[in-house]
Amino acid sequence: MAFAISLSAAAAMADTAGCGHAEAAETPPPAADGQYQACVADAGTTHDTARAAECKRLAEQTDSNRANCLGKLNLPKIYCDASYAPRDPSANCTLPDEIGSVIEAELARARLRCARSLAGGEGKP
Repeated sequence: MAFAISLSAAAAMADTAGCGHAEAAETPPPAADGQYQACVADAGTTHDTARAAECKRLAEQTDSNRANCLGKLNLPKIYCDASYAPRDPSANCTLPDEIGSVIEAELARARLRCARSLAGGEGKP
């Protein structure tokens, strides 16, 4: 019985493929592709903005810690300089793994949402 159901399902898929539906599923309509590309571009912009903000925040925090080390704690300059070396505030800074991996994971999730949106939009007018 299960074989008969599988066989009829395969036949139904073959009938649909012959009607051009398989080709439509493989190639998104131009409007959907444009929406997908815009979605991915937005995800990239959000990623770049988050990365730049995190780099700036860490650089400012390090500067603040160094000033506190020198001023309030009155520790030797050589110690404070070594403990709180200036960080690159640009978007190209090296982020700690625990921060960088979260930002990269958010980008991956956003791209996945774009792909799911594209897949969900198929067949809609």
